[in-house]
Amino acid sequence: MTHPPLMHLLLCTHVMIATLATANTTAADESLQSTATAQGVEVVQQAQDVTVLPTTGTEQIPVVEQEPSSVPLQPVAGPDRAAEPLPPGNCPGMQQGWNTARNFQQRSMPEAAHQTLQRLLNDCPQVSDRLATVYQARDILGRDVALTMAQQQLQRIDTPQPRRQLQTWLYQQHMEQALESFQQGQYSLSSRQLLAQAPQIQQRRDIGMARVLSDSLAREGKHSAALQWRQQAAQWSGNASTDLQAQIWLYINQGDLDNAERLLASANQQQRYLIASQRASQAFAQQQYQQTLQHLDTAQRWRSREQRDHRIMRAWSLYHIQSYDQAYQVFSQLYQQRADDDVGKGLFYSASNSDQLLSALLRHGNKGIIKTLASDPLVRDLRNDVNQQSVPDHQPPLAAMVLQVRQQLAGQQVEAMLSSERANAIEQHARTLARYTLHYRDAAMARALSAAHSQAADARQDRPRQQHIEQSIAWRQRAIDWSDANAEDRLALATAYIQQQRTDDAEHLLQQLVADQPSQGAQRDLLTALYSQRASQAYEQQDYVTALQQLDRLQDYRPLQSTEWSLSGWAHYRLQEYGDAFDAFAQAYDMDEGNPEAASGLMFSAYADNILDDAAELAEQHPGQLRPLLGYEHTFNAARDGVDADYFELQEDGSIVLQPWQRSDWIVSGGTRLSHRSGDSGTSRLTTLRMPEVLLHWRPKYSRHQWWSRISVLQLSSGDADDEAELGLPQCIFASNEDPCPQRDTDSGNQGPLLEPWLQYRYHGKGAALTVALGTTPMGGEVDAKWTGSFSAAIGDESAGLALQLQRRPVQESMLAYVGIEDPHSSDSWGRVLQDSVNISGFGELAEQSRALVSLDWANYQGEQVRDNRSATLYARMGFIPKLRRAQVEVGPELLASYYQHNLSGFSQGHGGYFSPQMLVRMGARLAWQQPLSRRTYWRSQWTLGYQVHHQDCLKAYFANSSRCYQDSSDDSGVAAGIDLAILHRLGRSPHHLGSQFSFNSSPQYNDWSVWLFWQYATDGDSLLQLLDTALQLP
Repeated sequence: MTHPPLMHLLLCTHVMIATLATANTTAADESLQSTATAQGVEVVQQAQDVTVLPTTGTEQIPVVEQEPSSVPLQPVAGPDRAAEPLPPGNCPGMQQGWNTARNFQQRSMPEAAHQTLQRLLNDCPQVSDRLATVYQARDILGRDVALTMAQQQLQRIDTPQPRRQLQTWLYQQHMEQALESFQQGQYSLSSRQLLAQAPQIQQRRDIGMARVLSDSLAREGKHSAALQWRQQAAQWSGNASTDLQAQIWLYINQGDLDNAERLLASANQQQRYLIASQRASQAFAQQQYQQTLQHLDTAQRWRSREQRDHRIMRAWSLYHIQSYDQAYQVFSQLYQQRADDDVGKGLFYSASNSDQLLSALLRHGNKGIIKTLASDPLVRDLRNDVNQQSVPDHQPPLAAMVLQVRQQLAGQQVEAMLSSERANAIEQHARTLARYTLHYRDAAMARALSAAHSQAADARQDRPRQQHIEQSIAWRQRAIDWSDANAEDRLALATAYIQQQRTDDAEHLLQQLVADQPSQGAQRDLLTALYSQRASQAYEQQDYVTALQQLDRLQDYRPLQSTEWSLSGWAHYRLQEYGDAFDAFAQAYDMDEGNPEAASGLMFSAYADNILDDAAELAEQHPGQLRPLLGYEHTFNAARDGVDADYFELQEDGSIVLQPWQRSDWIVSGGTRLSHRSGDSGTSRLTTLRMPEVLLHWRPKYSRHQWWSRISVLQLSSGDADDEAELGLPQCIFASNEDPCPQRDTDSGNQGPLLEPWLQYRYHGKGAALTVALGTTPMGGEVDAKWTGSFSAAIGDESAGLALQLQRRPVQESMLAYVGIEDPHSSDSWGRVLQDSVNISGFGELAEQSRALVSLDWANYQGEQVRDNRSATLYARMGFIPKLRRAQVEVGPELLASYYQHNLSGFSQGHGGYFSPQMLVRMGARLAWQQPLSRRTYWRSQWTLGYQVHHQDCLKAYFANSSRCYQDSSDDSGVAAGIDLAILHRLGRSPHHLGSQFSFNSSPQYNDWSVWLFWQYATDGDSLLQLLDTALQLP
């Protein structure tokens, strides 16, 4: 029989389970609902790319509240209500056995209690008694042991009603066990327990347990399975709103918003809010910012107070649709509430794009990331708070934000600087930008600073102006250094250099530009303009060589224009390069026949170069301005020879007049000349020092007559201790001992000071010249001085001519020959050899740019107690003259042949002490080169190189009609070379000049060299070539 206490216990258990199921379902719904409600968005922001990601955690999934009466529940404890109660059993001692088992359990003897109850189950024959014992076992031993016993009894019971009653009890015990696991938060265990009874739940259509199972699975994150059980519960409940709302929660947590919206009619306000919120998150993640704002507006309808994460999402959406002002307002409010870094980034970017960066730095610069930006040293500089703090290295992404704020503030400063018209404001902006530009090596900023300083220089004067110009050039140079594509910068810098007269720097830059970009015309035009300008300036400064150099460089980049050819012509003309001047003027005139300057220059150079016929031919071809000038040819012809064409002037009416004479009346040259001659056996060593040596040149005005005079003070030194030139009577030479000759026996010795005067007169007519000179041998020596002199006449012009010269001159090859020596034994004097010569020479042009010269010389030699001698010399050369622009060069072969009757190269009585071979032939080459080195420097040189062969008879003792030889004859050959260099330099624009000459000759028999250093005074009107010829004029 069924005991009333047991039935009461079962009914109480049923009520308790149903209440717990309802309570826990409600708690689960609230938990899931709060989780979904709190499920926000995480805004992940990069420097310039914002991504919003939804939170996808495993929070509890809410279960919608339900009314207990709305869910049909099966009995959860005791026998099945549909079955009849079983009749009571007759098992003896059953109650006593229960009590005994309870006592064992209380005494912690569970095995004894279990055995006691197991015996009752084995001994009691009635099913009702065994079921009652199983129910008691649950209270005494616990649910797990009771469930094992119930399973064992279920196998023994065949009767339908008791079996159905026990099955129901087992099901309710499993459900109670699962509910306890759910209440304890053991959702995985609860799910396993309920899934183990899934067939029973479906069979019984247990809505409550289906909901609990759905909730357990949801809390495990198994949303699909949870959704299936919730859908099953909805089917059993007739789509109760509770189940539909629970499905919406599951769809929301799965992110399946489409199905959630399908059930939107059953959704509550909070669910509608969350669906809109999730839609906004999805649209934001897909960068659909306009849709994001629409969904955020929808969410705000269901919850009026917008959450912070939604406001962040709204701010970034506004930013991305370029509503920067609205975005800045929202970010500003959010940052004011809490200075998050992510919000700070949004505030920064929206402020940057809405021109409110300075406002943001001022308003929010006291906290967070904006404070970091506002306190950056370069940012402070650009906000006109110039400081000396070191510039830190920020880490990304802050570094990108700092860079952007620096760039934006720098751009604002540059815009203000370039738009300002006040120099003070420009200077202030330039100081503000200086450190930023240097830090980033910003070429564009350097260009702006260069332009600003240039603009400020225009408003300044004196030193401030120069400082701005220097700063402009310095910043432009930095722009070049910091940029690869810097052609425009280099061009601008070159222009600045030109404005500052730094033409060398400008030229260097422009040459590089033209080389790097040959196809670009701007730099080429500027470079050619620079060369043209420099050529004009050099000409104005009378630096004609530099002017021609600049024009040469200009021609490397473009052809010269007419005015530039004229400038070239006048520069050549001033340098007395009349042929080149004529060619240049011809080019200018050919380009522009109406250029009177080219026409007059053409005539002047034609006259100076004696090519008026060429000018006349050119005038026939190009009448223009040139033909009238030919009518004044008589003016040129009437001018006195030697008058430089610089002193003609073209008048406005086309006439040419001779300007007042301005050539020098007097030319004074003075200096020191040192000469030395040395040789082998039979030739004395001789050193001659002329100090001072003074030369005067006088030319009366408008006269063909010229006078030269020279006075020299000489000091002679001959021989040395090893001198082999034996001196004295022949008896001493052939004596067996030195007793008859106790005094000097060589040419060694010194004489001086000696005085050597010289005077020359020259008449230079048209096609003829006459020269007469008078002088003496050095006076004051051991032998009395003798008169010397010369007479020469020449006819012809530059193309051909003949000359005749009669001359008496001293032989200067030894002291004996030059001044004579007193014999140390007999006190007789001999030596002082004079050469009387007749020279006939002729020259002429063989062909274009070539000419020849032939000279024939016959001479008689006589001296004091020196045997007379005679010689004949032939000299011939041919010269080829290449056409060069400034230099005059002649190169060609030469031949020298000479003959002396006697060998008088000894130093004994009767000999003259001069080189007198009986045969000498030398063949070689000659190079003559002269040209102006600059406007004030001129040089000329002559180089010879050949091979020489000569023969000398034996040296004879000329006494008592004896012809006995005391030195054998000799033959010798070898290389012969010579060099003669001369240079003259005018000291500024003064009439003073400095010059020098160096000559050296070497042959197999002797060597000699000479150095002439001099100062010269001459007023304007003389060419350097004429002055150099005057200084080197020898008697």
